[in-house]
Amino acid sequence: MGETLRSLHVDTVVVTGLVTHGCVKATSIGAQEAGLDVILVQDGHSSFSKDAAKLIEEWNEKLSARHITVKPTSEIMFD
Repeated sequence: MGETLRSLHVDTVVVTGLVTHGCVKATSIGAQEAGLDVILVQDGHSSFSKDAAKLIEEWNEKLSARHITVKPTSEIMFD
């Protein structure tokens, strides 16, 4: 993933999606491990779980602790 994106001059990915503790977590960590900067949209991911709000908050904190940038939608800007 990282090689392909870097060949396209991409150094940052913005992550949103469904299943916070699954795909969103895996994509964020995978992109970071591939050497990309990662911005997780704080209010741009969710889960089918009845505890979705708790999972979202928990994973926003855990991924932030991994030095993944977590920002609300209102702060996301594209050049």
